Amino acid sequence: LPYMGEDTNGICSTGNNPIYDNFMSSVWPPMRTFFVCILPISIMIAANIGLWRRIRASKRRVFPHITKFAHSTNTQTMLLFIAISNVLAFVITQVPFHLYTTMVRYRHCIDHVRTPILLWSSLYFGIGFYIYCLTSHYFRSKFILTIYWLLKKEELTIIRRNTISQRVLS
Repeated sequence: LPYMGEDTNGICSTGNNPIYDNFMSSVWPPMRTFFVCILPISIMIAANIGLWRRIRASKRRVFPHITKFAHSTNTQTMLLFIAISNVLAFVITQVPFHLYTTMVRYRHCIDHVRTPILLWSSLYFGIGFYIYCLTSHYFRSKFILTIYWLLKKEELTIIRRNTISQRVLS
């Protein structure tokens, strides 16, 4: 980047250009917090409230003694549970990092707290993947089948290592 440079310790800094340094230390952290943390949380919460309202409205419209309704209600409840757990995972993993970057601002030294918090915020992507994938019946069945075949392959490998093949040389 044109306005980036290195300080005496070899750490990337914006000290070469005071305007860019001011932007990176004062303006960018709150903007990033808003666009990457607060706005997605607001959208997810609003979408979950809308989903919850639609589920309640559909329960009121349909008679409770229909069997398809019970299956539909269970599916809708599971979908709502997945959506809420996804929002909670996002809040728990993203808010600490963005609060830290907004409060601390940009520093020209390595801070030992930033790296663990950044790693913590990266956990969301794995958690979100597993929330959606492990709740899918198709994914679970394929995943269990793959684990079964991997374990079976490991057993075959162990058996092959323990057997001695005898060959006759002529």
